[in-house]
Amino acid sequence: MNTLFKYSGLICIALGLISFVVSLIVGTTIDANGIVQEPGFIFVPVGLLFIYAGIFLTIVYLLVKWIKKMTKKPSSN
Repeated sequence: MNTLFKYSGLICIALGLISFVVSLIVGTTIDANGIVQEPGFIFVPVGLLFIYAGIFLTIVYLLVKWIKKMTKKPSSN
């Protein structure tokens, strides 16, 4: 199997976790009017998207690997 396809799920999950960490590092502030300012809020949905994509890609990889294993014909000697 292609190495990129093999590790794409793991890479997406790692990027999702990095997005959450960036969101935490940027932090939030409350201005004088009492309104919450979250400049890093965009990283939360992006992180979720990466994590869901990583889970999906991992499931697809495992299914393809399982199907190839099941359809592989035993070699006759």
